[in-house]
Amino acid sequence: MRIRTSWLISAATLALSCIPVAAQSPRVSGMRIDWNVWNFKPIYDDSSGMIRVSGFLAMAKEGTVAGDNIVAVWYLRNNDGTWSKKSWLTSDATEAIKSVKISMGIPDSEDNNWEAGQDLRVLPTDDPELPKDYSKGLLADDPLYPILATCNDAATLVSMLAQIGYKAADIHLDNTSGCSADSILDSMAVAIEAGMAITVIDDASSQVQTKAMATVLSAVTVCAQAAPATCTPGLTGLWALGAISPPRACSWSVTDSWTTATGGRAYTCNYTYCCTYTRSRSAPAIRSDCSTYTCTQIEIQRACSPAIVCGPINVPTPTAPAVWAAPCGTTPTCSTLPPVIPAAPVIWTWPNNINCP
Repeated sequence: MRIRTSWLISAATLALSCIPVAAQSPRVSGMRIDWNVWNFKPIYDDSSGMIRVSGFLAMAKEGTVAGDNIVAVWYLRNNDGTWSKKSWLTSDATEAIKSVKISMGIPDSEDNNWEAGQDLRVLPTDDPELPKDYSKGLLADDPLYPILATCNDAATLVSMLAQIGYKAADIHLDNTSGCSADSILDSMAVAIEAGMAITVIDDASSQVQTKAMATVLSAVTVCAQAAPATCTPGLTGLWALGAISPPRACSWSVTDSWTTATGGRAYTCNYTYCCTYTRSRSAPAIRSDCSTYTCTQIEIQRACSPAIVCGPINVPTPTAPAVWAAPCGTTPTCSTLPPVIPAAPVIWTWPNNINCP
C-alpha cells in the first residue's frame, strides 16, 4: 500500500485519567487527523462501553481560506455503513461547531477537545445555521453542483473554484479516483478507535501508542496501489501522534523590572510557573531499497501559566556603599495560592514531516 498524502493524527489533551469515569455520549476526541489544509476532529460514542467514531468535523486551517470558501464539513457515520455529508453557508467555523453541538447534544464540557481556541459555549440566544447537504466539495443546492456531479475531473474543478474564493471545499477524500470517500472515512474511524483504546501514562507508553497506531494505519488499505520497482524514501502512511505525557520538571521563573519612583525606584516581579510536556509520533516509512520501517519522532516543549505580577514596590535610594538589592524571591511574594499547572501546548513543532532522521 502506498499513501502519499501527508496525514497527521494527534491527541491534543493530556493522557487518559486513571480514575474511572462514567461513559457518556456523544463526545469529542482529543485526537485529530490533519490532512493537507484540513483538520478532521473525531466525534465518538462510548455509551455502550466501546468507543465508536460517529463522525468527523473537518475544519479549514487558519490562513487557508480564500474569499467565500466553505470552512467546515461534517461527515456523519450511518448505521448501514454509509456516510452522510453536511456543510454550511457560514464562514465562521465556530458557528459550525455550535451547530454540531446542538444537533448531537454535545455538552460544553467537551469544548477544549475541539482545539478551536474560541469560546464555544452555546448561549440561550445562540441560533447557529442548520447544516445543508454537501457532496464532492459543494453544497448540494449550489447552482454549479449538477455540473460538478457529472464532471469527469471533479477534483480539478473544485480546486479551481476554491482557489478563486467560491463557496467550495477542496478536500481530497471528496473526489478520490482510487477509492470511495466512505471507505477512506471508514479507515480514518478505525484508526481513531484503535488509538483511543490505548492509554498513555508516560513518555514510554506514548511511544508504544503511536507505534501501535502507525502499525494499524499502515495495515488499513485506503487506496491500494502497486508498489514500484524502486522506491522513493519517505512516509507511506499516516502520522500517529500520541497523547501528551503528564507535565514534569515544573518550576517557577521570575523576572524583575524597575521604574523611577519618588525618593528612589520601584520594582515589579513577574512570576510564571512552567512545566515540560512531551509527546511522540510514529508513521510507516520506506527506504530506497523498498524495505519498510516505523519512523518515530519525539518533541519536548515548555509551557507556562499566566504571570503573577507582584508590585510595583517602592525602594528608597540606598546610602553608599549599599547597592540596589535584588528584590524578587524564587516564588511569588504577593500570593499564597498554589501554582497553577499550565495547559499543554496546542501547537507542536516537529522535524521534517517527510523524511525521517
